[in-house]
Amino acid sequence: MCFKPDPKVCAEFFKSDAVFVATVVSERTVLDKGGFIDGWWYRLNIHKTFRGARQKTVDVYTGNDSGRLRLEVGHEYLLFAKKYRGRLQITGCGNSGLMSKKKEKLQNIEQIKKTTSGSIEGHVASHPSWIGVAGIQVITKGEGNIYTTVTDQDGWFRMIVPPGNTVSRSNLLWFLHLTSATTTQTSS
Repeated sequence: MCFKPDPKVCAEFFKSDAVFVATVVSERTVLDKGGFIDGWWYRLNIHKTFRGARQKTVDVYTGNDSGRLRLEVGHEYLLFAKKYRGRLQITGCGNSGLMSKKKEKLQNIEQIKKTTSGSIEGHVASHPSWIGVAGIQVITKGEGNIYTTVTDQDGWFRMIVPPGNTVSRSNLLWFLHLTSATTTQTSS
C-alpha cells in the first residue's frame, strides 16, 4: 500500500540510490516455490542518469505486492530506485512512472541538479517550558562533511548546506528538544 500524497521529488531523489530515464528492453517473471508470481525483473537501457546507475544497462526488480510498478517492454520510464538486498528495486509508490506522464517531475529533477545550496532551520528549546535556549551548538552531518552553527538569543538557528542527505543534532539533546526543522533548496 502506498502512502498519499506522493513524496516531493526532491525528497525521493535524495533518498534514492539511482534516478534515471530508461526504456524497458525485457521482462522476466519470478515465481515463488508455490508457482505464484513473486515479482518481475526488468532490463532497461538508460538514456539519462541523474543519480547512481552509471552503466548503460541496468536490471531492476519490483515485487508482486500493493506497491508494485509494472513496466511494459518498449516504453520509457522515469525511475527512482533503491538498493534492497543487493538489487535495485522500484515501486509504484512515489514519483516513478511512464515518462510521458512525468514531464513535470523531470523538470523538478533538473532544478535539483542546478541547486547550489539548501538551508536547515530550527528551534532548540528546553522542556517542559519550551522556551528557546541561546548558545546551543547544532551539528549537521552529510555527504562526508560536518557543518555547525549556534542558536541565537531565542533558540533559533539557520545554516546553509549543500543539497543532499543531512542529519542535524544538538550536542545537548538530553534536555533539549528540536521543535522544528525545515530544509529548503535555493538555486544560483
